[in-house]
Amino acid sequence: MSIKIKDCLFYSDKSLFRDIEKKANMILYNISELTPIAYNLKLFIKEYAERKNVCLKILYLPFNDDQVWGMFYKISGIFFIVINSEFPMNKQNVALAHEFYHFIDFLENHEDSTDDNLIDVLKDNPNEVECNINDKKANAFSSCFLMPKERVELVCKREPKTSKEKVFYIEKLMDSFMVPYKTAVIRAYELEKISEKELKIFLGIGKETIKLLDEVIIKLRFERWEQKCSNYYDLDDLDYLISENEEFQFISNSKANSTKLKVEEILKKITKKDSVE
Repeated sequence: MSIKIKDCLFYSDKSLFRDIEKKANMILYNISELTPIAYNLKLFIKEYAERKNVCLKILYLPFNDDQVWGMFYKISGIFFIVINSEFPMNKQNVALAHEFYHFIDFLENHEDSTDDNLIDVLKDNPNEVECNINDKKANAFSSCFLMPKERVELVCKREPKTSKEKVFYIEKLMDSFMVPYKTAVIRAYELEKISEKELKIFLGIGKETIKLLDEVIIKLRFERWEQKCSNYYDLDDLDYLISENEEFQFISNSKANSTKLKVEEILKKITKKDSVE
């Protein structure tokens, strides 16, 4: 998901962006702790699904495809968010928050749908094709949700004025909220800390430089992140759903087996893997 200027909702439609920002803030309302959302993102999303009385599985799988960040789909009444575990954690966070928006949107606007087709695939767009409006909304939601304005202000108390201070501001967002460089730059623009001209400059510094910046920030904070998220790489309870289903009878055995086959079929479309491991 290579974020470009035209994929930024704040750039194309500020009014609609404010609506999405308000939605993110409403969902964040019940979170009082100051720990960055990224540290407990998976848990929060699962609790949100429980409050909505729907079954959501969050899986981390190697996609063997460096273009696909994640996907969201529904099978036999069960929702799945699958994140590419081969990506660094900061990109996984953005992908998970992005797909969380699609999940929320589906519950609000398509709750009665019985369609089990693939709902969303988040991937890099190497061509200069503008992403659709729903993905623009999901991008905006992701940045607002992971970096709420009030929490950013607590972390970045000093108003950046010089170019050097603006670079430091972006690095601070990356470090404190565990997001990749481009996401931090877009958020700085949304918070009106950098101008449109500066946004274009920051986004145009080159892939290798951006990759280096992302890697440096991750290495600086990996130990802290690892301590808080020691069980981050897991396969959720897909094993519980399928392998141990005979004991718990969560769903019928035939439906469990059918679900497994459907999951495998979807993953085949997206990855080079032959089966769910």
